[in-house]
Amino acid sequence: MVNGVLGHHGLAAVLPVEEVCERGPVFVITLSHNMEGRNVVVIQKRRKCVINRIVQ
Repeated sequence: MVNGVLGHHGLAAVLPVEEVCERGPVFVITLSHNMEGRNVVVIQKRRKCVINRIVQ
């Protein structure tokens, strides 16, 4: 899991940990649907490294 970033119908992809952890914070990109049914991309910064995995 990516610490509650996902919505009920969301996907989260994390940049490669090996690259990002060495030079800066990890960006968590969440693709989800808003109330209107449109795709929304939310980018959040994380201070700690997270697992490089696609959560489904």
